[in-house]
Amino acid sequence: MTVDFIQAPALVMGLIVALSLVGCAGNGPNGDMQQYTLQITKRSEYFKTSPEQPTPPDGRLDEGTRVRVIQMSGEYSKIETTYGLQAWVSSFNIGPIQENTYQPTGG
Repeated sequence: MTVDFIQAPALVMGLIVALSLVGCAGNGPNGDMQQYTLQITKRSEYFKTSPEQPTPPDGRLDEGTRVRVIQMSGEYSKIETTYGLQAWVSSFNIGPIQENTYQPTGG
């Protein structure tokens, strides 16, 4: 997905609105799964210290990893995964969990 300069603020604002509706409260990993209402939408590099850390990314999160947002700063969000990893990822790579829309056809 490419995002031009004009679309970027709208995408970030959309994420902020979605987070305010969903809520980000919680006390730690593996708690109530309802807290983790977002997911990584495409394989994403993560940074444990900050997005501006002088070292390479600390790793990558796979598409579909369930997360919750702890903090936002510019175009990055500090997330927590269901298994307790806290790290910074691009806000553009976070979105709502897609419900399974598979509809079997008769046969």
